[in-house]
Amino acid sequence: MSASQIIDEPLWKDRSFALFLGGRTVSLLGTAITGVVLPILVYRLTASALLTSLLATLEVLPYFLFGLFAGEIADRVNRR
Repeated sequence: MSASQIIDEPLWKDRSFALFLGGRTVSLLGTAITGVVLPILVYRLTASALLTSLLATLEVLPYFLFGLFAGEIADRVNRR
């Protein structure tokens, strides 16, 4: 199958892609809003910069902990 046969129809008309794009957009928008609103909410409820910074640290911590191990496992596993 050549590349010209694959790209006959615009990607926007593919229902599966449109659903994926819509879901991904809503997910990223929710993540961005949470990243802004949650620290503001914690600060307004507690009036503590320490707790607000602790929240920011706890939000990033899983990426550091699991990312290191996931990267190592991904490098060791056979890709086929």
